[in-house]
Amino acid sequence: MVTRCPQCEAQVVDGQSAFCNKCGAPLPLNKGEKESDREEKTAVLTPTNPVKICPHCNEPVFDENRYYCKKCGGYIRGGEYGTQVPDEKNTSKPVVEKPVIIPGIYQNTENTLPEKQQPTVMGKNPARFKPEINPYFLIFIIVGIIILAFAVIILSGSGNGVAPGGNSGNSLQSDNNLPVVDLSSIALTISDFPQGWAETTRGGSENSYSAQFIETSGENPGLVEINITQYASTDAAGQQFILRRGQSSGVDVEAINLGNEGFGFIDVDYVVVVFRKGPIIVTVEDTRSEYQFNPTINNAKNYAQIMADRIK
Repeated sequence: MVTRCPQCEAQVVDGQSAFCNKCGAPLPLNKGEKESDREEKTAVLTPTNPVKICPHCNEPVFDENRYYCKKCGGYIRGGEYGTQVPDEKNTSKPVVEKPVIIPGIYQNTENTLPEKQQPTVMGKNPARFKPEINPYFLIFIIVGIIILAFAVIILSGSGNGVAPGGNSGNSLQSDNNLPVVDLSSIALTISDFPQGWAETTRGGSENSYSAQFIETSGENPGLVEINITQYASTDAAGQQFILRRGQSSGVDVEAINLGNEGFGFIDVDYVVVVFRKGPIIVTVEDTRSEYQFNPTINNAKNYAQIMADRIK
């Protein structure tokens, strides 16, 4: 009886196999044993339920641990190896390396090491955060800002009554080239008052003039004071007029049709009328104790009308 394979020295599982279980080499017959006798013994000793069928000779295979068919010597370990017969000298189970698929990693079939996929970072595009700026365009923007700043300063100065040359709002250097007006020719005189009134003060400068009159007769004396101012421009006078009207709070302001625009109000015994005509603003203040009982704005309005008619 043969106990080991003469080719690979593997132990023979049974004495009926014609081929080695490990390498598939033909096994020599025992002395006095014929091939027909071996086949008969195999048929008697083998189980009735085969594990698989040999794909080469259709011989039933009852031992699931066999590598080669004991009848034809064909390789019978199927599955992932198919019908491939390994080298007779290398009886170990061949190792098949399969690529491992990992999400997010590109596979490289030529290299043994996988190449990691570079992740995409949202919102960090270097081309978007490093734009190329034309230096000439930047210079153009800076020059434009400087010019705009100068324009704002000039307009702001003229709006506040300051001429570009640095003169104050009362200067006669008008940005509208307005003619110089003799303000004393506009002011009230004692002849504009009824009998019993006297002039107390009068005077001024080229662009400002004032006068004061007082009633000397009667039990309730009155006081009338006028102020005339010529501004550097009509716009400056208009802004000053709006400011004066806004300061008249806590009283009922009445619109008066004098010059270009006018207003007036009564505060107990104190009456004020203000009007603007071009760059000139005229103010009339009329104070009388009798206004507490008989308030009226007509007296101050009449004095303002006289001066409005004298402005050419």
